[in-house]
Amino acid sequence: MPVTDDLDTQINMTSSTNKVATGKAISEQELTAQLDALLRMRDSEHAMFTAIASGMTRESFYDRLVAHVATVMPEVRCCLVSCDSELTDWRILNQQGWERVGVDKVGTLERVPQAMITFAASPSRDTCQYRELSTHSDWIAWYGLLDDQGLAQCDMLSVQDELGGWFLVALFSQSLSAVERQSFNWHVAQALKGLKTLTQAYFCHNEADRVLIESQKSDKVTGLLLRHAFDDLFAVMLKDARRYFQRLAMVSVQVTGLQQNDDIKQFSQVLAKTLRDNDLIARYSDNEFLMAMRIGQLDDVEVVAKKLMRSLDEAGLPQRPGCEVKVGLALYPEQSNNASLYHSAHNAAKAVAEPVGYRLEYYGNFVQSLDEAYSL
Repeated sequence: MPVTDDLDTQINMTSSTNKVATGKAISEQELTAQLDALLRMRDSEHAMFTAIASGMTRESFYDRLVAHVATVMPEVRCCLVSCDSELTDWRILNQQGWERVGVDKVGTLERVPQAMITFAASPSRDTCQYRELSTHSDWIAWYGLLDDQGLAQCDMLSVQDELGGWFLVALFSQSLSAVERQSFNWHVAQALKGLKTLTQAYFCHNEADRVLIESQKSDKVTGLLLRHAFDDLFAVMLKDARRYFQRLAMVSVQVTGLQQNDDIKQFSQVLAKTLRDNDLIARYSDNEFLMAMRIGQLDDVEVVAKKLMRSLDEAGLPQRPGCEVKVGLALYPEQSNNASLYHSAHNAAKAVAEPVGYRLEYYGNFVQSLDEAYSL
């Protein structure tokens, strides 16, 4: 945490620093004020860390961060700003009270001060301070609000979020005398340290959650969906097919002779390249891959099979010694649910007699083409 457990040590360090900077020792009254501020920050930050560890939405985090700033530095106005990694999409996240600075109804900041852009684009420094804002033309869209509330100074913190964008905390304050500014700058420096740690903790927590969720639904070797994740997504695809009278094809690809993880990964990449963005593919077991896709008409299933076999042949995988690739296909609505589709496709692949080939399950028969099915 940014506030040390040994507060007396931190106060003594601060006192020594102030003495060097000003040429005189800090007063006992100021030391007491700093101690009170550190205690207040510690308590508020502890509550924030507890909430972060428990998990919260982005909106809740923003609201609590603004409330935290109001607790530790009630004399400032806090503005939370985000932008993407290209510095093109700027938004004010706590919109209430900032409508007059050029924010549309969805929070987009239409006129961004150049100072913010320059600061966000300079990740080598994570804090900065701008004084006498009314004398800087790049803040012109903010003049009305700043003048009405007597805000003359802006202290900013920039932290990169887990998505690669930038998160800025801007603390606006009134004009201060030289003596007042010395005390204020100490307080704002401590507050920004705490805000940096809190935001980094929140973004790290989000990234850890994302990695954990991905690890629970993706195969570590291939990056493809795991069995349960595929089943969940296919259930949605099947529900849509029933509602909109769509055709589906399920494809079981069973491979033997690939022992190395690199070979299995290459094989999975070849399979994935044959699919469209809205198709599904999973490593269903060690040696079986399952695919699901929407098709326009019955004949398309043969197009799918031939395209798949051609892609595997071009990659040279079937020519490897000991490698066998057997493909089975099943159709919806001929098979009406997930289980029957899977078993039909799985057994169709098992019915392939040659080392490399495919079979189509059609009303209980395993055939190499629809023409063969029609002739039965």
